[in-house]
Amino acid sequence: MFRVTVRRFVERECVPRQDEWDEAGRVDREVWRKAGQEGLLGVILPEEYGGGGGDFGHAAVMAEEIARANVSGLGFQVHSDIIAPYIARVGNEEQKRKWLPPACAGELILAIAMTEPGTGSDLKS
Repeated sequence: MFRVTVRRFVERECVPRQDEWDEAGRVDREVWRKAGQEGLLGVILPEEYGGGGGDFGHAAVMAEEIARANVSGLGFQVHSDIIAPYIARVGNEEQKRKWLPPACAGELILAIAMTEPGTGSDLKS
């Protein structure tokens, strides 16, 4: 049932907008809010923080369906499967309550920045 929900969302909300997102160089915020409304962000986070209470299998289904539809640029996996769980694991209770519910609702988009000594922010080189 979860796969069907994800597939329908991706086909309805993402596939028709892919060309527009490619042209703009970004994904519009509305798709994040809609994904949050449908419970597709933070699917592996505890329900008490607005997540779906799911597991790695749910995250894998999200990744598979986005890849199946050849949709790019969403960033749902970085947001939901890397950054949000990091906050859930190492954040204090105040931080969890402040950041996770709006992230699961699509009102807040989580990201990560990296740097290495001597390279600045150009990790590739």
